[in-house]
Amino acid sequence: MDFRYTVTDRIGKKIREIASADSISSLVANLKHQGLKPIKIESIAFAPRRKKKRSFFKRTSATPWEVAVLTRQLAATLASGLLLSEALDAVGGEMDNEYFGRVISKVRRDIHGGTNFSCALAKYPKIFSTSYVAIVRSGEAIGNLDKTLANLAKFLENAEQLKEKIKSAVTYPAFVFVFALLITSLLVLFLIPKFQEMYAQVNAPLPYLTKVVLAISDLIIHHSVLLSLGFIALTTLLFRIRHIPKIKNMYDLIALRIPIVGELIIYKFVISKFCRTLGVLLAGGVGISTALSITAEVVNHHPFTKSIEKMRQRIIAGSTISTQLRNFPIFPTFVAKMVSVGERTGKIAEMLQKTADYFDDELDNTIRRLTILIEPALIIVIGGFISIIIVALYLPIFNVAALVQ
Repeated sequence: MDFRYTVTDRIGKKIREIASADSISSLVANLKHQGLKPIKIESIAFAPRRKKKRSFFKRTSATPWEVAVLTRQLAATLASGLLLSEALDAVGGEMDNEYFGRVISKVRRDIHGGTNFSCALAKYPKIFSTSYVAIVRSGEAIGNLDKTLANLAKFLENAEQLKEKIKSAVTYPAFVFVFALLITSLLVLFLIPKFQEMYAQVNAPLPYLTKVVLAISDLIIHHSVLLSLGFIALTTLLFRIRHIPKIKNMYDLIALRIPIVGELIIYKFVISKFCRTLGVLLAGGVGISTALSITAEVVNHHPFTKSIEKMRQRIIAGSTISTQLRNFPIFPTFVAKMVSVGERTGKIAEMLQKTADYFDDELDNTIRRLTILIEPALIIVIGGFISIIIVALYLPIFNVAALVQ
């Protein structure tokens, strides 16, 4: 990629040149290594632009990874000495997501018009969350936006990496389940009816297991449309009512009580999110009251949200974070101990980040162990289920053969 840049040398002389680099970040690093201070960087293209393929569905948002990359690039360019509007212009020109690029252009125009960066970002809540805007606002207030954005980028990257680990752990079991469902459907729709016709012609007494399998097959075949519509209706209903506060609260409570998954995965995931969000907010200079309010919103899990809100009220009244963490059993004792150390050393944000790292590692190890156990368990369960169907179908044949002998 080619860039046109303006820099100043050690004696303050302006230099305008064109250079090639993999990205703005690598170019900035190279220029700083040469003792040059970047003032402005613009991406250019000497080759004619290729027409972008038109998509039937136009994108109207940005992925969390795209926001994380933007944040990382902004932190690097601001650290090199570029003005915020120039950094946005340079970074925004590299985006493949046209919608996101237009949003960044609008943010840049707002800044040129005198709007604060955080206020300009707040106009796009679907892309920049409340916590994101609050952290940027704190960085503006303390005049340390580049470091604040670097911490924020790390926070976003860690959150996405954790989500990717969970998704990858779920992918294989989901694939096996779908494959098993496909095999079962083939047995029910094609194999079982053939045996049913054969047994009807013979008019022989059937074992109880065979009758059950044939009855289930008959129900699925003759009421498949009704069953499908019922399943779709139930799924849609559950999806729509999950945002109702009382229903969501019930979902959250049930989720924590799911054997193995609730305690070992969901619980650790929420604790990690709590520690990391609160840590990055405090590191960015956000006040404790505001930081806890935003953390409760980001965690978005009723038992924790309710506890965090009660903690916030007591901390405002003069209590410490570690004391309140001990008063609420939903939080592990380990978190309270780490925060207590942070309070004594004046490094609460750093200790919260380390605690989040600890739970991330625990969650990673748990997912890895569960994945190793789930694979053979799924194979055994699915194999056993299919074996029951096969035995049920062939059992009458074995009985007839025994009678003949």
